[in-house]
Amino acid sequence: MEIYIEDAILQNLIINYTLLSISEKTVLQKQKILRTIGVSIVGTLFAVALTFFNIPSIFQIIIKILSGLIMCLMLIDKVVLKKLAFLFFVFLSFTFLMGGLIIAFENLFSISINGLISALIIFGFYIILKSIVKQIYRKKHLNNFYFDIKLENSGKNFDIKAYLDSGNLLQDDETGLPILIINFETFTKLFGDKITVMDFLQKKLDQKIKGRYISFSTVGGEAKMFVCNIDKVSTLEKNKQERPINVLLGITNNYFKNKECEALLSPLAL
Repeated sequence: MEIYIEDAILQNLIINYTLLSISEKTVLQKQKILRTIGVSIVGTLFAVALTFFNIPSIFQIIIKILSGLIMCLMLIDKVVLKKLAFLFFVFLSFTFLMGGLIIAFENLFSISINGLISALIIFGFYIILKSIVKQIYRKKHLNNFYFDIKLENSGKNFDIKAYLDSGNLLQDDETGLPILIINFETFTKLFGDKITVMDFLQKKLDQKIKGRYISFSTVGGEAKMFVCNIDKVSTLEKNKQERPINVLLGITNNYFKNKECEALLSPLAL
């Protein structure tokens, strides 16, 4: 009996902590580990105490659901009904998901999994799920910093993807305009019939295109960037509406290293 109680405590503690942790991360609530552990212990003690009473199954389910609601209530700093409801919904969803996972394991491998092993399987699944949730929110966060940009010059126009780079605060000294930094491939789409790779490498672009080189500081020292103006630069809103922005185009192999997009947009341009 003593071994059973110890197993039950460890099993419930692992499962409660796992479910509460992944629920907090999913709803983007900042996790306080000590509080989560404390709430997990309270839920564990409640679950173990429940085994000492002969209660019909239907009432046990209702009591366990209510205990889950109480645990969610203990997690949040300020009681906001919408936030509590969302957290509780996510908690219940993951509870059923994890339970279904154990049943799937048992049916798939034709084995019976005891409580402690099931808790360890659930914790392992939590590690995977935590990584997935993190990547989803990371991608969503990054998407908020990507902009669709339309470039137009001399009858040529095409769309590119630009990243809003808070570190790109470059401005042209003469005009005060912020600089949209583009890569060489994009630059050649605009001026490929006028320039060569050697013009770019030898910093002779100003001899072929109306523009100039400006100096800026990098970690390695001073560097030069060719900047020029084109007919029109616009951001494309979600409804595909164009919003013109007043910027200069800049190109340099020393500065632009972002491989996920074709340009770095300055926050000064928005």
